[in-house]
Formats: sequence, C-alpha cells, structure tokens
Amino acid sequence: MSAPQRRVAFFTIGQSPRNDVVPEMASLLGAQVRIDEFGALDGLDAAGLAAL
Repeated sequence: MSAPQRRVAFFTIGQSPRNDVVPEMASLLGAQVRIDEFGALDGLDAAGLAAL
C-alpha cells in the first residue's frame, strides 16, 4: 500500500494564486506534496474589489 499524498493548503488574506510566494515554498516541500491555494477575496469581481 502506498503512503497517502500529503496536502498543504495556503490561505491568503488577498487573492490567490500567490505566484510570488507559493512556488518557492513548493520547491521546499517537494513534488510529493499537493498544494491548494485559497484567498479571502477570491471570486470577487472588479466592482466587489473596488467596494472594499
């Protein structure tokens, strides 16, 4: 039986993906780790962001 895949979820206060941070962390974690990204502002359109 193979070991379960490890998963790391990153949650950012802004929007995801964070291409400026996560790739460096991914290289440290290794290819066997699944990375999921979530952002508090994900899904907002331009009007929603402007309203904030």
